[in-house]
Amino acid sequence: MFRNSFFAATMLLLVSFVCRATDTGGFHYRDVTTTKAGELATLLGDDLLNIDSLVVRGPINDADFKTLKHGVFSGKMSVVNLQYSDIENRLIPAKAFYKCTGLRRIIFPDNLEVI
Repeated sequence: MFRNSFFAATMLLLVSFVCRATDTGGFHYRDVTTTKAGELATLLGDDLLNIDSLVVRGPINDADFKTLKHGVFSGKMSVVNLQYSDIENRLIPAKAFYKCTGLRRIIFPDNLEVI
């Protein structure tokens, strides 16, 4: 009985996930690597407002945080992973994500000193 209940619950979860992805037009995930700080907007281009989950690797600075804020505030971005990024001066700029209520999750690198 437990096995059938587990299977049914798993199938229900899978169906709800597929329906959600279909209803929103699908999820849009990007994994980008910067070679220098300040180039995130160029790398993401016109895709910025359509991305819901983003992983950033490499150096980033204040200009890149403005790009991220624009993606969250004006676009669909709700998950930002900065775990593999090298944040300039190891600090998050003031009000980097201020009023970004759509942001559900952010992952910072371990070497971050100031938020």
